[in-house]
Amino acid sequence: MTSISVSLILFSAFFHAWWNYYSKVSRSPQLFFFWIGIFTVGVTIVAFAFKPLIVPPSVWAYIIASGLVHFAYWFSLSQAYMSGEISYVYPISRSAVGFIPLFAFLFLRETISLQGMVGILCIVFSIYLLQQ
Repeated sequence: MTSISVSLILFSAFFHAWWNYYSKVSRSPQLFFFWIGIFTVGVTIVAFAFKPLIVPPSVWAYIIASGLVHFAYWFSLSQAYMSGEISYVYPISRSAVGFIPLFAFLFLRETISLQGMVGILCIVFSIYLLQQ
């Protein structure tokens, strides 16, 4: 991996931790996430202005659906931050990634490798331990 790649990953991790921290300590996590969303849309518009991207019409439904899912995620996360500790809420909210392959297996007939199944079980077990 190049040093640029590592730098971008570290930069991303820093800002990810930063916005989660500030969303937790803000007086209104919903308002904070609203401004995060506005910033994200603004950056996307500016990026498209500099390098136009032609999006096929069939893809727009997925883009809109993804936006709605992110809205629901941010809204739910902000609600959880208002009622719980970040060290408890955040790992549970991020564990959803472990359940996506299960839904893909059940509804889309995807296959899951042995390593993937071990990873999913580790995530589920970790959530169980966190609940204890």
